[in-house]
Amino acid sequence: MLTSSPRAHRSGEAHPLLNSHDAVPLTQQQPTASTRVSRWSVLAIASTLLVAAAVFGIFHPGASTLRSVTTVAPDAKFDLFTPIFNAEAPPQNLFNHTDAHKTLLPPKFLAPGLVGSRPIPTNDWWGNLIGATVGEKTDVIQPVWTNPYSVTPCIAMEPYGLTMNYPYTTREFGGGLTGNGDAEMYYLHGQVPEFTFSATEFSDSSHPSFEVFDWDDLSVQLRFMSREDDAKKIEVTLASGMAFVTARYTELTPRFQTAYNISTINGLDATETVSLPLTNSRFVLQFDNGATWTLYFSSPVALHFDGHSNVFDQTAGCVLDGGRVEAHNEDAYAYVWKTSGDCGNGLLHYAQVHHIDTLDRRYAVEAEGVAAHSTTRGLMQGVVTKTAPPEWRLVETVDFPVDFYPPRKPDASDVESYKIKKTLIADIESEWPRRSTRRCV
Repeated sequence: MLTSSPRAHRSGEAHPLLNSHDAVPLTQQQPTASTRVSRWSVLAIASTLLVAAAVFGIFHPGASTLRSVTTVAPDAKFDLFTPIFNAEAPPQNLFNHTDAHKTLLPPKFLAPGLVGSRPIPTNDWWGNLIGATVGEKTDVIQPVWTNPYSVTPCIAMEPYGLTMNYPYTTREFGGGLTGNGDAEMYYLHGQVPEFTFSATEFSDSSHPSFEVFDWDDLSVQLRFMSREDDAKKIEVTLASGMAFVTARYTELTPRFQTAYNISTINGLDATETVSLPLTNSRFVLQFDNGATWTLYFSSPVALHFDGHSNVFDQTAGCVLDGGRVEAHNEDAYAYVWKTSGDCGNGLLHYAQVHHIDTLDRRYAVEAEGVAAHSTTRGLMQGVVTKTAPPEWRLVETVDFPVDFYPPRKPDASDVESYKIKKTLIADIESEWPRRSTRRCV
């Protein structure tokens, strides 16, 4: 993790530059602790910052793609977008006017005052920023394809901010009987959080607000703001075909994060830069997926590294051999871990969301910045134990009866109306089919 003192910027901009060489398969595993450099983030402090992201590729077009240059004399000046006929609302006697479309798919994440003041281009290329279904429980925004990048506002979980991806690195081809209809050939792209513009002030306990606040024919402007002080914000302008992704920070501490391991920084091995401040206006970051990102700043800044790999190094000697569950009372239970080796710095283990919600911090605490995605159960948080033997103590604060029956017992009238008893009896008394026994070989 690249870090420095938690002092906010007055203003600044950010410019990361991406140079990707090798494709990353959709099935590629996330970085592991065995590389000794886990998930990293970059934290830079300066009065003015420029950080941009771009892909550099060398393409040699064939003869068929080359076009001759032709000069055309300009015509008389005219406004291409002036309507030929006056555009008026159709008469109401033709069909009744309605505004029911407002409830069909109302745009979200628009700055106050925009709705009703101007036409909203919900079908534009950036429409995913404001498109949402009524009744969504979670605010998840789908990617916007700026080309050559895709960008995704991350507002439901850390890291909060704007995530960038170069889709080409994840391109995969398929075809035939693959479940994609009758397509003989197709290709698709994955979404990997290759680089994220975030801020240290944004966290699970301090979610930023997100909104689109302006747009024109070729671009859209969005921002992430502190809910406590909307003067503290990150502003980004997106345009189709843009070479750089630029973020402007105001009174926030910029933080840049990647899902990949950083192998080298300005040619130095990343493990050599831990606690070593680097001062420069240009930082070349080599990722372990073969991509190279270059961070450009408008003035020299000092980056300080405090690798998340430290927690892995410190707890690697504690070996997990097993564990048991103990119930202390109706309100608390514990996971008592069986370990061997050197556990003086605790046992590092991943916890699920419901564990974190009920964890007694006297026995274990979260390892900052250490998290991993499970296959079906969401994001898991790294936890380090504080006791010997290592133990998680989990306390349920909600008062509910502990018995065999569900908390909401079915009403007798429901049982009768749905013929639950009759259906159960018929099911039990029916002849169940015999299933063949198969052996895995």
